[in-house]
Amino acid sequence: MKNLVLPKAADDKLKERMADMKLRAKQFNQRALICSQLRQEASLKLLQQTAEMQKQANSWQNEGLAVQSDMHEDVKHIKGQLRDVKTQLERLACLQNVVAKFESSE
Repeated sequence: MKNLVLPKAADDKLKERMADMKLRAKQFNQRALICSQLRQEASLKLLQQTAEMQKQANSWQNEGLAVQSDMHEDVKHIKGQLRDVKTQLERLACLQNVVAKFESSE
């Protein structure tokens, strides 16, 4: 009834509410944009950290491979030395046999 008697007041009130809703919608959109930007920044930071961690992991892997290669060379060298020692021991054993035969023949 009031709207029928005072249609201008109802129209003004409706316009005021519409303007308020448009302002709130704009504020909401701004907040949503800020949240989206913050999430994108956080995602970018995580991607950078992940890339740095991957780089470090690759570095460690390369270091491990280098150490493994060095160890392989060391093992080859040690095996060669063991062969030499074995050969020398065999020669010493032969010499001991010769010395033993020589001593027994005296």
